[in-house]
Amino acid sequence: MKHTCKQSVGKPEAFDHFHWRGFNDAGKIPPMENHRLVLPGHMNQYGFLFGGYLLAWVDEMAWMAASRDYPGCQLVTVGMKEVAFKKSVREGAVLRFEALRARTGETSATYSVKVSKDGEEIFSTEVTLVRVDGEGRKQSLPKG
Repeated sequence: MKHTCKQSVGKPEAFDHFHWRGFNDAGKIPPMENHRLVLPGHMNQYGFLFGGYLLAWVDEMAWMAASRDYPGCQLVTVGMKEVAFKKSVREGAVLRFEALRARTGETSATYSVKVSKDGEEIFSTEVTLVRVDGEGRKQSLPKG
């Protein structure tokens, strides 16, 4: 099946199961929000959240937001701006993730991703994704 890549200008129906805090009728896409429960299998040998899981969840969150903004586009992560864990996380914590498009280039889009626990930010970074074709070559993002 061939997908048409386009830029979303309103609330995409495919993502109705996500929380759309702040959506307005002017067509602005709000931050995407999601939550994750930290389970025993996510712990490192010292009983804290293994950082690799958090990085994977941040990457996934940025991809979901980019896929919402550019439905049908094939997008891959090319980088994270900074990796600095601000607070430790224990089993049973519920983490809140929020992703918002920060910048758009010719072939890439950068998303600010913030992670918090009980209202306190524990991690934040920017994730850049690029649109590629089936051979992995960069492609221009659609214009709104």
